[in-house]
Formats: sequence, structure tokens, C-alpha cells
Amino acid sequence: MGMMANEAALQRYRTPTYPNGLTKSYLCEVYLVAADFGSEQTDFNFDLALMKQQESAGLSNCAWHIDSDDRIVVDDVALENTRARVIVTDNGFRISSLAVPGHQIFVNYAREDERVANAVANAIKKLGYATWLDKESLFAGQTWKLSINEAIDQSDLFVALLSRSSVSKIGYVNAELRRALDRMILMPERDVFVIPVRLDDCSMPFTAMREMQYVDLFPTRKEGINRLLRAIALALEHRKTSV
Repeated sequence: MGMMANEAALQRYRTPTYPNGLTKSYLCEVYLVAADFGSEQTDFNFDLALMKQQESAGLSNCAWHIDSDDRIVVDDVALENTRARVIVTDNGFRISSLAVPGHQIFVNYAREDERVANAVANAIKKLGYATWLDKESLFAGQTWKLSINEAIDQSDLFVALLSRSSVSKIGYVNAELRRALDRMILMPERDVFVIPVRLDDCSMPFTAMREMQYVDLFPTRKEGINRLLRAIALALEHRKTSV
């Protein structure tokens, strides 16, 4: 992920519609009403009516800027998830993670291992890295498969939490792993992208992972998480020095 541009250096715009021709009321009424919108229903209804009045009067009430990763981002809209932003697309909008300084770590896990995934993600965040977990980063109404694939492609590392329950499942958990392994093939051979993390004495689900060094979070989870954090730091440091 690129370094966030200085706030003062961002060119900000205010126009009657967003660059895709859609209005602010359309954004809020059609897209954000199904999302984690940071507003009470009464306030939402009042704000929506005000937006429509402004649009009827031809006022420029659509605030937006071009972010450091060249995405058109909506301003003046508050989401409950403070690590999210609204992206303007050619024919609509979608909610995506912020362009933030540092690195983004994708955490892959099965639903049965959600508690461990939360503990791992919290430990990673304490080091100053952004994490991507589907339950935090996906919103109602999003095309979830597209959003997850994009998040994998934009992440610096992919932490795969593996357990007997997850490796035996047929579903999107393994599809995410396949996507990450496909991306890894395109990277320099010595760069680390996928970090396998075993939660119990399970086997690796793909042949490509059986030669990888993995981290165990058992028998002591705290020690295992510390080893994982060291592995993340070393992988990112190697990436930086090899550029």
C-alpha cells in the first residue's frame, strides 16, 4: 500500500454530482442505507431530505478527493467503521479499506476460528499494521467475492490461520488461499507473501504450502502470536531492503 498523501496536499472537490454523475442522496439512500452507516434513522431521514433540497437547488453538495492510491473517495460521509472509505466507481459506489500508511495484513480464517482470528488481528494492529478481516471490512450490499479478491491483491501479507476444521472445509476459505497462492507465484521467489499459521496439529491444505515454514499457535498461543509477529516484521523488512 502506498504512503498516504499529506492531508493538506490532497486536492478536494465539491460538485453537484460525483464524477460518475450520481448524487449524494442516491449514494446515501441506495448504497449506504444497507451499510454500517453512522447515523440514527431520524437523523438519516433529515439529512437525506436536506440533500435532496440542495440537489433541487443545484448546489454543490458532493465532496470528494483523489486518494493516494488514485481512487476517487467520497468526503463528508461518516461510517461506523473508521478504517473504511466510500469509493466512487464508474457506475456506482463501493466501500473499501482506507489507504493508510504502513502495511495491510490479510487474515484468512474459518468461521469456527473467529475468536483466534480476532486475537491475531488485534496483536497485528498493536504493531501499527492495518488488518483485513471479512467480518470487519465487508458491508451489507457489497459484492463480497470481488471485495475479498481485491483485498488480497492489495495486501502486503496473507496470514492463513489453519486448523483441522478449516482445512477440511470446501468453500471460500480455501478459495482465498488459492487466490493468495496464485498471487505469490507472480512475486520474487525470495519474497514472503503467505504465512501459514497452524492452530492445531493439522496438515497443509495445498501442495504449494507444504514446503513453507509455518508458525504454530499451540501449545502456547501467546508465544505463537509473538513468533507470528516476528515473522511478519522480518517478511516486510526483507521486502523493503530488496526493492
